[in-house]
Amino acid sequence: MSVLLPVWLLWMACTPRFPDDDLVTGLEVVTVVADPPTVTALELYEVTAWVADARERGAEVLIWPCTPVTLGDRVRCAEGVDINGRGLPVSYWTAHTTVVEHQATVKLVSPFLPFLAFAEEVPPNVYQEGLPMPLNVLACDPGVCSVFEWLRADPEPGSEAYARLGRTLADPELIARQAPIGQMSLAVKMVKVVDPAADRPENPTLDAVGRGGLPEMAAFEWVWRIERGGLVSANEAPTGDTGDYRYGYDPEPQPTVGQVASRVPDWSVRVGYTAGRILEQTFDGQELRILWQGDHDRAGVMVVGLADGLGGTAGGAVELPQRVTEDTE
Repeated sequence: MSVLLPVWLLWMACTPRFPDDDLVTGLEVVTVVADPPTVTALELYEVTAWVADARERGAEVLIWPCTPVTLGDRVRCAEGVDINGRGLPVSYWTAHTTVVEHQATVKLVSPFLPFLAFAEEVPPNVYQEGLPMPLNVLACDPGVCSVFEWLRADPEPGSEAYARLGRTLADPELIARQAPIGQMSLAVKMVKVVDPAADRPENPTLDAVGRGGLPEMAAFEWVWRIERGGLVSANEAPTGDTGDYRYGYDPEPQPTVGQVASRVPDWSVRVGYTAGRILEQTFDGQELRILWQGDHDRAGVMVVGLADGLGGTAGGAVELPQRVTEDTE
């Protein structure tokens, strides 16, 4: 097999290239990770967007929750509703930054307003089971999406500028129409807001543990190790003076209040890469293997997103080397 592998790779390099949905030629948010993956009301949490950027222009990223409510004939985010000049400053419920090393991380406070907005429409136990909160993630090439300028102006609640921004954030399609294809990417992640008494899952982990292959042919295989997330039990007493809960992993956890009875992961993998092509991809629930070969004389990035079907996600990225030619040796 070791003798046939280089010949096979050479043959694959010479065959015509077919369209590949995983190849990113512009800008794409590959996956979004919320940590923790479920939150309680008014809890500080962290959101990371993993971005594949083929042009490497330093994309801007905006992240915001939006619980849609209807006001008259318009849809607004409950987080951004202002009445009689009173409302939350935009900076309280949105966050924006730039992509660094293929990721953009912000911190947000989970909103309380959605509880008020839906207090009369949901069953009494909805917070124990989890109230889905849409979390929008927008990535744009610099200077392309005007919503970033509106955010930097930080309009006052009650002003027309605040209302315009609120209407736009409540209808991301308005933003999508601003940018040419490939210069903007919009993703939506559902995060559950739960009762503090509910047990909560942890995110899985995704670690690149090795790379092998044939450097002279720019043919490499990456190996990613996956571990399931554990559970944070609300029934365990806090440790120390910080109020942090003890973390543990139970392979067969017993369901309690607010906990999903079945903890069997339903894995899904998303890959976005900006150079070369993926020849083969295998995943067995514990190990992800990706065989890749370069066919362009330029470097790139491979961004990997993993979801466990239980609300947990993980992301990672590896640099794709430039294919060696006589000019680059």
